[in-house]
Amino acid sequence: VKTQKEDTIRVASYASIAMHWLPEVIEQFHAQHHDVHVDLKMGSVEEVYRWIQEDKVDIAFASRQELLGPMEWTPLRDDPLMAILPKDYDLRGADTFDMRLFQDQEFLMPALGFDLDITRALERCNVAPIVQLMEVSDSVVISMVSHGLGMSMLSELVLKGRRDTVQAVPLSPAAVRELGIVTRSKKDLRPAARQFVAIAREM
Repeated sequence: VKTQKEDTIRVASYASIAMHWLPEVIEQFHAQHHDVHVDLKMGSVEEVYRWIQEDKVDIAFASRQELLGPMEWTPLRDDPLMAILPKDYDLRGADTFDMRLFQDQEFLMPALGFDLDITRALERCNVAPIVQLMEVSDSVVISMVSHGLGMSMLSELVLKGRRDTVQAVPLSPAAVRELGIVTRSKKDLRPAARQFVAIAREM
């Protein structure tokens, strides 16, 4: 078991990061470390932070949260949040969506911890929509918005390749979720895991 753990890097991630970022990072890592396996598991915000705390993974790709506690944070990039609107929503020529327009509107709140990033953005603007908390995936939220069942907010990375049936509009004022890497302590990471973090930062 000890040998297997040394030959494996355990990585946790959100689905959007696993889909759009990690394949290239893993490919680059394997080019330098043929003999080290990358064990990838996907989870919600709460899950990936808990897995780090319980030593079930070495590295977690996540958005920065107050859950961070004593763990270490390595920033990667900001992921802009976007308003998700039905195709026929009239923007009246605007190229951004005023956050105040969410006030008292039916708002489909995604699950899997995404609500933490979105709620923070709404509270910063003192905006209170009529929130419908959905225990469904981002894809289902997009489908429900496309059918006129409300509006929502998702990130640019999550929306990559999924904008055909809705309008995805930058917010005003702009809001982001900060994406990065969570570890217990970088100095305690094995050399291969530190190299994985370094490659992710570079890419």
